[in-house]
Parts: sequence; C-alpha cells; structure tokens
Amino acid sequence: MQIRDLVIELLVAEPGIKAFPVGSPVGSFQRDRIATDRGSCSFVGFPLSDLGMFYSVPGTRLKRLVRLLFVVHSYAKEVLACIASFPVRDILFGLRHGFAADRVYLYGRKGVLSGTYLSDFQRQLSRFINPKPARELLEDKLLFADLAGQYVAVPTNYLYASNHRSVVLCDEWAAIASSQNPDERVPLVLKRARGGGGTDFRVLEMRQGAVHWGGKAMSLPDFYRRFAQHDEFLICEFIKQCDFCRKIYPHTTNTVRLICMRDHEGEPFVARAILRLGSRRSDGVDNFGQGGLAADVNLETGMLGIAVEHDASAPRAPKSYSQHPDSGTQIRGEVLPNWNIAKEASLKLMRQLPFINYVGWDVVLTDTRPVFLEGNNYTGIRLAQIHSGLLSDDRMRDFYMRYGILRSDRVA
Repeated sequence: MQIRDLVIELLVAEPGIKAFPVGSPVGSFQRDRIATDRGSCSFVGFPLSDLGMFYSVPGTRLKRLVRLLFVVHSYAKEVLACIASFPVRDILFGLRHGFAADRVYLYGRKGVLSGTYLSDFQRQLSRFINPKPARELLEDKLLFADLAGQYVAVPTNYLYASNHRSVVLCDEWAAIASSQNPDERVPLVLKRARGGGGTDFRVLEMRQGAVHWGGKAMSLPDFYRRFAQHDEFLICEFIKQCDFCRKIYPHTTNTVRLICMRDHEGEPFVARAILRLGSRRSDGVDNFGQGGLAADVNLETGMLGIAVEHDASAPRAPKSYSQHPDSGTQIRGEVLPNWNIAKEASLKLMRQLPFINYVGWDVVLTDTRPVFLEGNNYTGIRLAQIHSGLLSDDRMRDFYMRYGILRSDRVA
C-alpha cells in the first residue's frame, strides 16, 4: 500500500472528518462544521468566559477540553514571555483582544482593533484545522519527505539519529562519505526530525571523509558517535539557493513561506507568500522571530514589497527596508525568479494531499526548480501579517469561519 493511500485510510477512520474521492468536485477532506444547540460557535478573542471557544475545538467533549487547555497554555506562554519587557498596559490590551504584547507594536493598536488581524489565541486554535494524520505528516520530516517527495522536489535525507544510534537512510551517503577528492566539499544540514521554528539548525561540511562540525574536523566514527547523541535529528542534503536569493543575503538560505488554504469547494489557493531573509542578527537562519527580515510577495507577479524587521524582545515598532540593511541589495520591486512554477507546485502538492486543509510550505528557490523543505501545520501568523491582516481578505476570513476560528456574529 502506498504511504498516501495509508494516510487517507487512517484519515477516513478519524471521527469528524468527511472524505471526498480525489477528483470529485470537492476533492478534499474537510472537518464537519462544529455546531451546537446555539448554532455554529467559536472563539474570537477574550475573555475566557466566552463559551464559544470550547466548541471551536474539534473532537469529543473530553478531547475538546484537553485541547482547549493546551491552547490556553500555549497562548499563556506567549503572553508571559512579554511580561518582563513590555508595559502592563500593552500586555493587558493585547490580552483583552487575544494578542501577545509584542504584536501590539507590530500591528499597531488600530490594527488590533480593526478586526483584520488573526489573533495569537486564534492561531493556537488553528492547530486543529488539519486532522491528526495530516498534522503528523507535517510534523514528521521523514514521513513528509517520503510522501511529498513523490510530487515535488524535497531534500534527500542521509542519516537519522534515534535511541543513540545513527541510521543510514539512502545509498547516496556511501558515496559522499567515501569521497577522497580534495576539491570536493559537501555541505550537510543538521536539523530536528520533528517540529520546526528554525532552532537547532546547523550546517556541517564533509571533506575527504572527515566531517567539519563547529570548526572541528572529526573522523566518520567520531561523527557517528556524536550525531547519535542528538536523538530525533536528521542529516540531510543542503539545498543551494538561486543566485537571486543569494545576492540579497548570501549568509543564509533564504526561503519562501507559501500559506495555502482551501475554499468552500475544497480547491486549494495560495493565501499569502513571504520571502524570508537572513541578517546579521538572525545567526545563520532566515527565521523572522530570530532577527530575520520578511518581504511580501505579490501573488500574481512574484514582485517583492518592502522588507520588515521586528525585534519582539522590547516595545519597538517594526523597521522597513527597501534594500537589505546588511548587503545593501535592492529588495522592493524585484521579482522572484520562476515564481509561477513555485506557486503551481504548492497547489499541486495540496491537490495530491487532499487531507491537508491548511499549511505553510517552506520552499527554497533554486536555479532550476523549487525545493520543499517542510510544511507547517499552524503556520506562524506574525510573519504572515507583517504587511496586512489575514482577515482583510474575504477568502481567508471565510476559511477561518468555516473551521470555527471566527464567529459570524462578531465579524464585521
């Protein structure tokens, strides 16, 4: 049985999921709209006394309660992270509307009050838009590579560390490890096998059978022993970005985040796209939350808008740049190469994986094709809303309403 068929079979067995054959007018799996004797209910912001938020979480009553407690806990961590650095009035203002205090500065108070921004609490609820098998697929990078790799280009996984053992995953590794060519240097990526966020990411290098890790060369046996101590980690192929992205900032791999959703008929659409750019502050990654920049991408043309940087560690307004602040390279008005190819590939993958309703694809644009690094189950909205709120678009607003994240009686 193909992995895709197995996932679909598991998905059909999950309560609360409607299955539609691939190729049908709907062609997707969608969660039944959650209804109570009061009608369709969901939570928009705070206070916690709004009982609708209980019904916006799918599952049985016990599962809803457990998931809701998890959502509240996750949101509370975001709020508490701001306590030491932000004024109390900003913390309370954000809390009243479901936002962390740093978002008050990122979106502005008028933005928060406009109703066009998805709140941080609503973002936590969105983690359940996808059914469990889809969430697992997006969480597990090994499973993602096996399944998504049938339809789009993905990095090759070479090694996996589990239970203090190193496991070779493909035949290509033998050729890389045995090469004694003094002119050949093979970059390798060390990253977690599950989850995301850009943490614990490191680039290693293979030279003449020795692995260079953190400036230290080690033999293969020593490398295997050290790598085995990193449980649930991968060594995978390093993807070389296109000249266009490398020119903007060459010290990180700069990726595109494509956020995809489904309309009421199950047809996927690209809701938003952002080019993530590294900087001196971001420490080798393009993560916006670690000091990187984010430039809006015009969905029709691939043209880049202004790049934004925001330090969320203190009450500061975001900074905007037309050129990269470190390299000086022009950003605003430039056009991503092969943008339409990347956009169509993301939609193709959504059609081939009809059980995924909501995802943020992380894509490297190379000189020949887009390469899909991973999919994010409940994509970060701070990155997605730096230029405008997601709820300013009718299709996105309708999407969140269908999955109970928004309430129709509170939508302007």
